[in-house]
Amino acid sequence: SEGWLRGFGADGVGVFALFFVYAGELVPGVNEPHYWTKSLHFWDPSFGAGDLFLESGNAHWLFYATFGALTQCFWLPLAVWVARFLLWSLLAFGWTWMIRSLFASPSGNATSIDMLSTRETVAFPLVATLCGAGWLAGMHWGHWAGEWVVGGAEAKVAAYACIFGALGCFFRQQTWMAWILLGLASAMHIVTG
Repeated sequence: SEGWLRGFGADGVGVFALFFVYAGELVPGVNEPHYWTKSLHFWDPSFGAGDLFLESGNAHWLFYATFGALTQCFWLPLAVWVARFLLWSLLAFGWTWMIRSLFASPSGNATSIDMLSTRETVAFPLVATLCGAGWLAGMHWGHWAGEWVVGGAEAKVAAYACIFGALGCFFRQQTWMAWILLGLASAMHIVTG
């Protein structure tokens, strides 16, 4: 029904599906060999011991410390797929939160407590999904550097998820949370954040 399609959950699933279809290539994707061998070495220094790149400074320390822990639970290609699922979920949540915050109708007064409620009204059903499709098309055919946002399992994806979430918080005038998310984005990837 249209009521369900106007809900946050349906929109979030639609955005995740878009991201999966757009970036769901075989492992490893662009930049993933660098991030994931560094992540494995971060958690197991015996992996690639003596390798100049692996033993260089950890520019994305927070990514290695959080998502890199998956290398201790799963075989490396599976760890990358699990991280992709988690990162695209975070990115979809952030995008959906941002777009729905931007397009919420004046009668929609959702707060941080009931942000996932279907009581929030938006301009039209699946607003974040439809905007996401346009955004991905613009990045892909308009050369808007799409690989840098919706791509493989790397720190930029986590940083953009936080940035989208922060923008949604700014739109809802929840500035304290927005600043925390922007700080987290900077900690995850200093250039993107």
